[in-house]
Amino acid sequence: MVTEKPPALRFYEAASAASEQSWSKDTAPELLFRIGFPGLAQRLGYARAADVEEGFLHLQKLKQTLLFESAMEISNELTLAGVQHFFVKGAALLNRFYEPGDRSMSDIDIYVQPESRTYAVEILDRLKYSELPEDEQAGPEEMRTALALIRQAESDMESHVIDLHWNLDPVERLLPRGDRSVPKLVWDNIVVDRPVPAPNPECHAALLAHHLVHTDLLHIRNLLDIAYEFAGMPIEAGGNYLDVCRDLRIEAFGAALARMLATEFGIVRRAAEQCDSSAVEEIEHELEPESWMQLAAVSHPHDDEVITVARIRRRMRLIDRGGTKTLFQDLFFPPSAFLRWRWNDRGPGRAMLSHYGQLLKKAFRR
Repeated sequence: MVTEKPPALRFYEAASAASEQSWSKDTAPELLFRIGFPGLAQRLGYARAADVEEGFLHLQKLKQTLLFESAMEISNELTLAGVQHFFVKGAALLNRFYEPGDRSMSDIDIYVQPESRTYAVEILDRLKYSELPEDEQAGPEEMRTALALIRQAESDMESHVIDLHWNLDPVERLLPRGDRSVPKLVWDNIVVDRPVPAPNPECHAALLAHHLVHTDLLHIRNLLDIAYEFAGMPIEAGGNYLDVCRDLRIEAFGAALARMLATEFGIVRRAAEQCDSSAVEEIEHELEPESWMQLAAVSHPHDDEVITVARIRRRMRLIDRGGTKTLFQDLFFPPSAFLRWRWNDRGPGRAMLSHYGQLLKKAFRR
């Protein structure tokens, strides 16, 4: 077992090795920028000061400071209105593990209970947030699990986007569904004595693992996020983490990820010793940090926004057994609501033909 080391150092070592193998030994800063950490390695002294433009970092810090102030404003209004909520990803990690400018953060992710959705939108409307156009939302209204809103300002610096979630997208589906609830265990373990409420480390790590699977490993910044959350857990922790992973149909992936954090980062927690199965062993080789980072290096920069054949193959390996059938159902027989939303100027037959045309294009993309 390796000695526990700072998560960012192990992450930067993997980025350096992957960039040298994929590009050149001097391109680690470019890879870190691409995957969302333009400032962290520089602040911690792992990269040279000249690797990231000072003006860019200054703007990043200012933008994220303003974003976090907006998150606190939203949280305060929801709390006063009695709306239970929590933040995830960037807003939940900023000013805990990261300083403004360390990690890319383009929007704010917030969760409310499904029954509070309408009231939450009313509160956000009072704060001058308006819904983004329909074609910029994540699927048709009857299928989506989140609503994207924006508060427009005179400059990009002051214009903020939030994703208001009330459910989760199931990983055994390629398209959103509105029926996958946030596990009760998450709602029962919200930490409120922070600037903004967030799930405790175990539950937040499980939600981040779910997001990694949902993006088919391409949102690799969540690996470092999870490493920080794991490092902050007691050594005996991990039971709730795996319980939530099991509920989200990623138990084997969650266990494999915990094992990798133990063997590669030296972060040994109870979760790494549980769920010993062949399914875990099948996934483990996918999560070796240098290889994983190289996947991010050679993938198309916008692959995390487009479902490709390569992504579908990875998803099949990452999700718990039994989900392949529904993946293929979404691929070849998407719901009519999705077809109407995606090709709203075409009838059902032409929309389906357009869908199959897109499939053919994706079949030839890495």
